[in-house]
Amino acid sequence: MPQLRRGRRGDLRVVLDVVVPRRLTGEQRELMERLNATLTEENLRSEDSVLSKVRRALRGHS
Repeated sequence: MPQLRRGRRGDLRVVLDVVVPRRLTGEQRELMERLNATLTEENLRSEDSVLSKVRRALRGHS
């Protein structure tokens, strides 16, 4: 990441905390199933690196 007002580049540390629920309520399970039904190949493409996906997400692009 560039340092503010200096133009030099510094280090960037990204920490992702992935939480996987152990138990879902009926409503939560239904919501997950509804989400799954809407996912397309475009949503699930995996040829991008994790870093590329994070960059794209932070920029707000799909």
